[in-house]
Amino acid sequence: MGLDPRGTDTQRVLPGDIVHPSRPPTGPARPSDGVVGPGPGCPRRRRVGAPRDLRGTAHDLLPRRTGLEVDPHASAQEPHRLPHGSPGRGPARAEDADRRLRHSDGVTAAPRISSLRERCSPCSRRPRSRSCSPIRRSARFRAWTCSTPRSRAARTRRPRPTTSDSPRRRAGTTAPGPLPDQEHAVIKMQLTGPIDAGGWQWDGHRWISGRSWIEPFKHSAIEHVMVITPDSRQSCLIVREAATGREPVTTVRRVMSSPGYRRQIEEAGAWPLHAVRVEMAAGHAVRITCGERGVAPLYLRPANGKLTVSWDMLDLTPEADDLDSREVAAMLAYRTRYSTATVFRTIRQLTERSTASWDHTSGLRVDHPVPALHSRPRTLHADADPVAAFSDLLRREITARPLSVDGCAVELSGGMDSAMTALALAETVGPVRTAALTLDGDSGDQQCRRRREIRTRMGLGPDLTVPVSEFGPFHPAGSRARGRPTSPLDGTYSEAMNELYSRLSSAGARWVFTGVGGDELCFQRPEERVLTGDPWNVHPVPGHLGLRARDTLRHIENGLAPASVLHASTLIALAVHSATAMRHGLWPISPLATPLVLRLGESLPLTWRRRKRLMRLRLERAGCSPEVVDPPLPENFAATCEAAMLRNGLPLLSQWLPESILVRQGLLDSVALSTECATVATTGCGASELYRPLAMEAVLRSLAVPRALTP
Repeated sequence: MGLDPRGTDTQRVLPGDIVHPSRPPTGPARPSDGVVGPGPGCPRRRRVGAPRDLRGTAHDLLPRRTGLEVDPHASAQEPHRLPHGSPGRGPARAEDADRRLRHSDGVTAAPRISSLRERCSPCSRRPRSRSCSPIRRSARFRAWTCSTPRSRAARTRRPRPTTSDSPRRRAGTTAPGPLPDQEHAVIKMQLTGPIDAGGWQWDGHRWISGRSWIEPFKHSAIEHVMVITPDSRQSCLIVREAATGREPVTTVRRVMSSPGYRRQIEEAGAWPLHAVRVEMAAGHAVRITCGERGVAPLYLRPANGKLTVSWDMLDLTPEADDLDSREVAAMLAYRTRYSTATVFRTIRQLTERSTASWDHTSGLRVDHPVPALHSRPRTLHADADPVAAFSDLLRREITARPLSVDGCAVELSGGMDSAMTALALAETVGPVRTAALTLDGDSGDQQCRRRREIRTRMGLGPDLTVPVSEFGPFHPAGSRARGRPTSPLDGTYSEAMNELYSRLSSAGARWVFTGVGGDELCFQRPEERVLTGDPWNVHPVPGHLGLRARDTLRHIENGLAPASVLHASTLIALAVHSATAMRHGLWPISPLATPLVLRLGESLPLTWRRRKRLMRLRLERAGCSPEVVDPPLPENFAATCEAAMLRNGLPLLSQWLPESILVRQGLLDSVALSTECATVATTGCGASELYRPLAMEAVLRSLAVPRALTP
């Protein structure tokens, strides 16, 4: 339910949701955030100023010897003071960079990643020894090999993919330095009664201790280890994404001393990619910790001395009569909130950087972090090159994990955001598979031409498309129209996205890359919109809301999560996208939705962010035509959504309305909604305005029917 019917990048928040982290200039800003939308619950403006302490994170994400470094002690009055050296790496050298991004306050950044020509495969020595000889695998990729037998090398060191002498590299090569903490939840679990911290055993499928179990997400990108210390009766399950240049997990259960256990916890907290920790100690509550990325957030349901946790809300068996009226009203009013609350009262969300503590006697508690700080726009030097720095950050985000060309796919709609991701993948991984939902009509013809040019110019691989008109919202053959269990987080085009992901999975894809986060990267602040006159994307509160829903909207700003590292609208879109992809066994990666990329965007002057100039110049440098860089026709799903709702949605809503669950609970006005349905049927216009009430009603009806009886 969280996608924009007008967006071509497939995972978007609905119109009115994307007011970004700022609010229209109607009142004073406050230091927190969480509502995505205007109205009675105007979104609260983010605090701006210094970034959070980035010691050990931002230093490591940036290219080695580039000069772009972060001072962890920068104050709010001095957001970033970036010296020319990096702790532990030696001073930056000007000759290592062709171009630099330089801010007037001392920020410098090299746009180019240092080439790793000295690494050998399979022994992975660097620098390579004299026994290593070159192997030319293709015109694009070259590797070195040596006399070390492969079996011996495999026993002593994890084989790494080849490197390249050209700017295009194979992902999986060791990047020059680790990346910052980018955790997210990748587990399902059920905890029952007292937990025996040292009694966990692996059965090949899940961790089991008595009646409790923990199941890591099954994917080649994920590894896990249970660390146990008998002397202090503590244990910690670490589930993490495999990272380039790090030793893989070879033993899933490790018994260690207390100092070794603490070192493992510290290493898990600083892991460079996605991770989640479940800490258990005798006599203490179980602690579940997630990070700042917000991908596949955990949902928790405590009940009767038991805690059920999953990244898929449907696993928690939500009930139709367990509605949280404020959350439902916010969703129906296009004022989506980011908080621990969900549309179901007994289900909580573990928001970014939060820690959940649970005990079978005291229940569940969620501890929030301090509000995240964000950067201000700054003035650039005349010789600054933001495009090069932006491209470099995207490449480093992708090469931080071991990937394969055959296992990767990118959602390439043809929009700016997905094109940035596809270009970075082509430069690092190679000719990966592309996929998209395609449009009809003149816009569809333009989309086809633009996608073809991007794929050809970037040397991308096979293409897979799904016509969105054939799998539109509430298509009669779709899961929602047939009454199958539906999550309130499913997107507007869930029928089409499920079809696309199913085909990608069948074709052998294991990782799916997206352009989520691109809109927020180039957002405008309220004071900037006053200067430019650009309108806010504000959706009015619908007239068909019931009295109970309107009353709850007055309290929409209560209980929000603290200001997040990423924008609230990005986190909401990531939650929608991740659950859909993971149900099909795909691991989602969104390079634009990363803290350091966002920080770069926030630091740029308005001229670089307005109309996504940063991205358009990136395409120009790649040699794309004017039609690709600035298409004359809008490419969005507005017409598709309108037609699908008029054809499929309106009859279904008219059929359900007399016995509507939402009407019965006072969240919808039956008379107003009936009148609106009649007007749409007569005029043939405005059908997409009926989507949200119909989508929420479909969710509740699918949950009210026992699953065994669902067709």
